[in-house]
Amino acid sequence: MILRRLTDAFRKQDWFTVAVETLIVVLGVFLGIQLGNWNEARVEKHLSRTYVDRLINELQLEQQTIEIQIDYYTEVLAAVRRAAALLEDEEADPKELVASAYRATEVLILARTDATWTQMTASGDLTLLPQDTIPLLNYSYSFDAGGEALRTLSASDYRRAVRQIIPIEVQDAIRTGCGDQANKDKATIGFMEDCNIDVDPSLLRSTAEALRDDPAVALTLNYQYSDVRFAIGNLASKVPVLRRALDAMGAPPGDEGVTP
Repeated sequence: MILRRLTDAFRKQDWFTVAVETLIVVLGVFLGIQLGNWNEARVEKHLSRTYVDRLINELQLEQQTIEIQIDYYTEVLAAVRRAAALLEDEEADPKELVASAYRATEVLILARTDATWTQMTASGDLTLLPQDTIPLLNYSYSFDAGGEALRTLSASDYRRAVRQIIPIEVQDAIRTGCGDQANKDKATIGFMEDCNIDVDPSLLRSTAEALRDDPAVALTLNYQYSDVRFAIGNLASKVPVLRRALDAMGAPPGDEGVTP
């Protein structure tokens, strides 16, 4: 319709009509572009808010996971110290020695929550985030302190030495009555308060003697102590970084998010 009127106006040399119709066309195109830009900006703003909310939840979960790991490995470290003392004590209770030696080998497996960051990195959507948060987020997600602790301690010489010595029957009994303790969500949070190892006392005595007689146990225990201390330090170093990232994204102070 507009094109027909514009053509007629040109034919009649009605320049006023030509100017009016041209202005209408230009204004229509301009408003259409502006509307498209506004709608795109609105969609991007909504997507940005969605990403930020998801990242806040993920990082809160990561902070809680790290704090659980710190508490757990602090108990492992206490078991390392206790095992070292009991190995030197000829009169030590065999059950306590075996339990401490075994607990000093324990590791914690907790899954990370990084689906949102992985998705944003793959899709190139990091530009939707406040740019001052990206370095903090990149560090938070690139360094998996819990995974590093798991890899290092799972492959430790001490863990191998001790678990080669302790009979399968004793290991099963430890897992049943003296192993990890879980919360209501079945997440490991530490060791059982009451340690019951339901095996023949003579088997506990012979296991304790075997641990004490093998020089590799005491020798590798020293390095186990160092590895566990290092793992706790790495985990602890991430907490303030996560908190700064959460603050930068506007998370409520002290908000603990969803319990893992």
